[in-house]
Amino acid sequence: MINHVLTVIQILGISILLTIVPFYIISKKNHKNFLELIFNNFTRGVFWLLVISFILLLFKAYNAMILFSVYFLIIVVIGVINIKYIIPKFKKINFKENLLVFMFLLLIILGASYVLFYMPFIYADYGGGDSFENTYRSRVMESNTLFKGYLAPGYFLFLAALHQFSNLFGDSIFNFYNITKLIGPILGIFFLVGIYFVSRKILKDKYLALIPTAVLGLITTSSLPLLSEFSKIFHLTFDQLIISFEQNLAL
Repeated sequence: MINHVLTVIQILGISILLTIVPFYIISKKNHKNFLELIFNNFTRGVFWLLVISFILLLFKAYNAMILFSVYFLIIVVIGVINIKYIIPKFKKINFKENLLVFMFLLLIILGASYVLFYMPFIYADYGGGDSFENTYRSRVMESNTLFKGYLAPGYFLFLAALHQFSNLFGDSIFNFYNITKLIGPILGIFFLVGIYFVSRKILKDKYLALIPTAVLGLITTSSLPLLSEFSKIFHLTFDQLIISFEQNLAL
């Protein structure tokens, strides 16, 4: 149990360090909402990782050194472009979160986490063929080969990038199979945060937005956040942009 918890913390740490932190630093937007900061910068980071990985695979030039050199070079370039916004942003950090809403959302996430992580924690081979197949497909990507099959490569490119980045800090900090087994529940939590964020945009009420989030959190199962949920996280980002655009037009 302790090993599983440590692995989840490691995967979360690697994901945050690789996506959320750098894109928050270079973003010219001063996020007043902590959830918006997490959700938007996570999807931005993953998007750039997938685009760079796919292009490198097409040219048979995929490896950890080139991948992260290009990735962080893009981050530096964006940072230079936005430099005049970055310094003032850090002088006015002020997250406006309602404590009651935050506590309710935290309870929903904790309840959903129990359901999502229960089976992977209890059964060593949870996920069976899916976890082994996802590990295999991601390993194929790491070997500089674009996997040819009926599934889009984005999910496996993301898993491969997480593994490659973790290895920069030491040889196999955590087992690749554990990434594929536990990344589903972790993405499920991101998915819940996205549901709340988009619901709040639609309903324009931070309290009412807790209802669809709680419903999804209560009915979720340990098999919910797999491959399809990875793509749904990006669907929610697109929905958020469309909703903001429509609301601005209405004004």
